[in-house]
Amino acid sequence: MGRPLFILICLLILGGCALDQGNTDSDPERMPATFQEALLEARINKENVIYEHRDKNAGYVLYKKDEEIGISHFRNTDQGWSSTGSSSGSVTDDKPLSFIGSTWLLGQNAPEANGTYQTVFYGEVLDHDIGKVNVSFGEALEEAQILTHRQKRYWLISKKGDASKNKVIVEAYSNSGKKIFISESDDNSSSD
Repeated sequence: MGRPLFILICLLILGGCALDQGNTDSDPERMPATFQEALLEARINKENVIYEHRDKNAGYVLYKKDEEIGISHFRNTDQGWSSTGSSSGSVTDDKPLSFIGSTWLLGQNAPEANGTYQTVFYGEVLDHDIGKVNVSFGEALEEAQILTHRQKRYWLISKKGDASKNKVIVEAYSNSGKKIFISESDDNSSSD
């Protein structure tokens, strides 16, 4: 009876040591992942990044890959930066402006965590006459940023909160103020 008990105790001790080897939370040798390392883990080439935003706890990048534009979001913890997901959409040439939206939870990755949401509306500006893009959601009306990357233009607007729950209207104007395009939520209708 003594020998089986001895073997069982040895297995439990060795099993506990093996479990402790995988615990990196308390490992002082582990270096936190940088934002650039998190980009690589998310398979985003830095050269494809159109826009990058980050603060102490979270960040996102707007990127172009093949014929898609995407948003990839990241969080920063004691262990460093990590990707928390992404979304992307295809660009079609049949409209003067593409319109894509992405909403995600900052902080905890569970709706019951009562976290704060981040919403980003974005797209590619395909009509060279467009000089301004306005976005309205709920009662708010704001001008989007127009960005240039590799001789193409993109637009982007970011809001804290789940702005996607409101009706979203995107309007594009020429430099002279003429309305060129309007899209309401998923309607994607245009106006001349």
